[in-house]
Amino acid sequence: MTLLAAAVLRVRRHVRRRPDSGRTRRLLAGWTALIAGAAVAGVWRGFVAARMVEAGFAGWVGYAVAGAVFGALWGVALGWLPGLAVLSTAARRASVR
Repeated sequence: MTLLAAAVLRVRRHVRRRPDSGRTRRLLAGWTALIAGAAVAGVWRGFVAARMVEAGFAGWVGYAVAGAVFGALWGVALGWLPGLAVLSTAARRASVR
């Protein structure tokens, strides 16, 4: 749910600030939205893992940072999927106008 919320907020912000942006910029907005969302979700996963292993302060920070890094890497690997969705949505909106 965190990933979805962060990605939706990022794409919505992009569409509001740059409604007439080009295809490449929209693709990158969708891609970076998934990177940001996956990083935020990774932080939460890190907190859960730290709680389960009863880690100290350094463990909480370490798990959260590792979760953010690995979440962002997954976002880089799979971010083109929501990027394509943003492109297709933009194409449909342009054809309706």
